[in-house]
Amino acid sequence: MEAPFNYITESLNITKAVANECSRSGDNEYSVNYYMNLPKYKKQLLKLDKEQVRNELNEYGAWEDDELENHEDNLQRLFWLACGNISDMI
Repeated sequence: MEAPFNYITESLNITKAVANECSRSGDNEYSVNYYMNLPKYKKQLLKLDKEQVRNELNEYGAWEDDELENHEDNLQRLFWLACGNISDMI
């Protein structure tokens, strides 16, 4: 399924199964890291503009500016949010 964003021109295509796996209650860090590093998803994530990703995450208000300086961490956050959004749409 496609996860659209407000500040990012690209979208992420994530399967329902992966979205559900990465958005369960509890700690999803292992699942998110595993799936976001699979070639299918890593390729999509690498296409995203760093500033657009930062702006998208900043809109949530959940992270301080200094926390949003690390692009790899931002991609992890974005992938997790995208999975949650897809799970909510199912």
